[in-house]
Amino acid sequence: MKVTKFLNTADKLGVRRYVGAEVGPNLAEKITRLRQAAESGDTDAMKELGLYYVVGRGVERDVSEATKLFRRAAESGDAIAMRFVSVCYDKGWGVEQNSEESSKWRDRAEDADDLAETAALNARRRYGSDLDLSIAVKVWRRQAAEGDSDSMRNLGESYARGEGVEQSWEEAVHWNRLAAEAGDSDASVMLGLYYDTGKGVGRNPKEAVQWYRQAAESGNSKAMTNLGFCYECGHGVERNSKKAVKWYRKAVKAGEPVAMCNLACCYELGEGVARNLGEAINLFRQAANVGYSRAMVLLGMAYENGRENSPNLEKAFRWYRRAAEVGDASGMRYLASCYLRGKGVEQNVEEAFNWLLLAAEAGDAAAMRDLASIYRYGGFVERNEEEAIDWYCLSALHGRTAGLLMLNWIGENR
Repeated sequence: MKVTKFLNTADKLGVRRYVGAEVGPNLAEKITRLRQAAESGDTDAMKELGLYYVVGRGVERDVSEATKLFRRAAESGDAIAMRFVSVCYDKGWGVEQNSEESSKWRDRAEDADDLAETAALNARRRYGSDLDLSIAVKVWRRQAAEGDSDSMRNLGESYARGEGVEQSWEEAVHWNRLAAEAGDSDASVMLGLYYDTGKGVGRNPKEAVQWYRQAAESGNSKAMTNLGFCYECGHGVERNSKKAVKWYRKAVKAGEPVAMCNLACCYELGEGVARNLGEAINLFRQAANVGYSRAMVLLGMAYENGRENSPNLEKAFRWYRRAAEVGDASGMRYLASCYLRGKGVEQNVEEAFNWLLLAAEAGDAAAMRDLASIYRYGGFVERNEEEAIDWYCLSALHGRTAGLLMLNWIGENR
């Protein structure tokens, strides 16, 4: 087996610019910049500075100060900071240990994550990344005044993302409601999400279900999927696995790949339908074949774990590779694992490390955590605690609370 040392390979990653490996005077200057940004309301700066207080990097270790910074960011609506606050209450860092408060902040984070993910999926809409949204907003506003529901919805999305206008959840709700009332089913889905998460309107899961149902009954496949999920989880309606399966099936017929995966999981677990692992695999494959990278990863996992028959590591490798090649970060991480352990492919440590770096660059928090462990414990790279701290910081800032816990452990034992 060829083992290569990769010294400072991570420096080529754009994602590394999110936190830096500054030391000495440079680190002091960075902390000054972070303080100034945090005082100006920058939630990313609050989180990063808080992590430095947790581990004691460039500042005296102070988990109470870290908790204050995390809470400020969380109260500004930052979902990752909400997860940090949940950990602080769970562990009693700078606050009295309180499991109820911990659960409350964890639930708020999940709600905020749902909306952020939906917004990301709708990013840039169908107009392209080079569109001058300040000009587009003027056009949409004029067309909305003439009753155009697409323009109303586009205005709502612009206000939600703060693109071309000052960000305002209330305005986002207003314009999506007008579009939904004019019969725009996509706006109905967004309005349902706002009621689900309480952004710009009082949180009301039952009201959310009504908007999903309205859109689903008009043929919107995303609404069908959301309604199925509500029935599956008992969210805003009484839990009913059979109704969940019914709505997932409708969405699958309409070609919705997320519903294919959700229905596959129902078959895999035997919820609302007789357990049928073969059908689950077929649905994962159906979603993967229409380009849904998450389904490719799930299909790879199914083959790796032998959920239908015996494990098939070669097929698992091929599906992970397909997902990785279309840019799926978790697919890159699983592919790295295959190369590292020789699963379905000849072992190749260099290839494994490179795919892990690519996964981290693509924003996969678990890959960042894995890189942190590699640098912390060494093996096929030189041990480097500062590199490890960098990667644990990045992992935490991308939502992996295990990174926060490791930073605390390092801080306690330095």
